[in-house]
Amino acid sequence: AYDEALARVDAVAATSLGRFVTPSGNIYCVIEADAPARGCEIAAGGSRDVTACGGDAPTPVVGRVELQDAGAVAVCNTDTIRQPDPPVLAYGRAARVGGGDVRCLSEPSGVTCVSDTAGFVLRRGAYALLNP
Repeated sequence: AYDEALARVDAVAATSLGRFVTPSGNIYCVIEADAPARGCEIAAGGSRDVTACGGDAPTPVVGRVELQDAGAVAVCNTDTIRQPDPPVLAYGRAARVGGGDVRCLSEPSGVTCVSDTAGFVLRRGAYALLNP
């Protein structure tokens, strides 16, 4: 799955964006190399996941997926990475920052992001961690 996602994302010429939102406004991503959290967050339609969030989590919903040193990680967030006025990444377009290794593809179904070592898909009601 990681190799397929990597091929799909890399097949599209990337626009230089460090953060963006999908045209629906539902998924917001930060991929800047120096960002405290590199990943994407969904505003509505997070995935209920007691396993990822822990049984005693006040809100057992995965609302963000991050690319960390250990790979792609589901986050049961109670905070947000959103900042005001992000640029919109049109469906069918990809984003990448300068020489950074993270790149993302915006699609009507959601966002696929990959780095040189891991990736993820985030969409309404579902996510997939792509750790090769």
